[in-house]
Amino acid sequence: MRVTEELRNEHGTLRAKLALLERLLPRARATQTSLRDVTASLGRCLCRHTEKETFLVELLQERLPEDTRDTTRHLLEEHDEHSHALTALRECFAQEGEGEAEQVAAQAVQLIEELREHMAVEEELLFPEVDRALGATQAKDAVRLMHTIVRCSAAEEPREAQGAYQTA
Repeated sequence: MRVTEELRNEHGTLRAKLALLERLLPRARATQTSLRDVTASLGRCLCRHTEKETFLVELLQERLPEDTRDTTRHLLEEHDEHSHALTALRECFAQEGEGEAEQVAAQAVQLIEELREHMAVEEELLFPEVDRALGATQAKDAVRLMHTIVRCSAAEEPREAQGAYQTA
């Protein structure tokens, strides 16, 4: 399996979570608890996925074409922005304030659009360059390394957070 095939599969999972979030938004007040849970799950999934992408980019930085490096730096900056935005959304949905859910829903719509566009850029520009830079023989090693990184980072999380993964 190519590294980018796994990343594309994860993009599929992220898109499904975004679609669920989008379906819940029109009834934000009534679905506030579900919105909080979906944004938490999406945030965890996005975090693990971006760890893999960040690892690959750092590993391959010198092998990527110069014009791709600039795009890649921008994509990595967006990873942080998206993570912070999801955390803020989850916290807003966790609050019980009347009327605020609709305002937060509007922010969520914008974030959903940004995440979809971000994934499309990665698939169109970054993933083909990663495939070229890795080559077929190194791809399997990169997949193993990505999984190791995610396992190690998950092991370093506090016990409370690990329990949250199991319930989401």
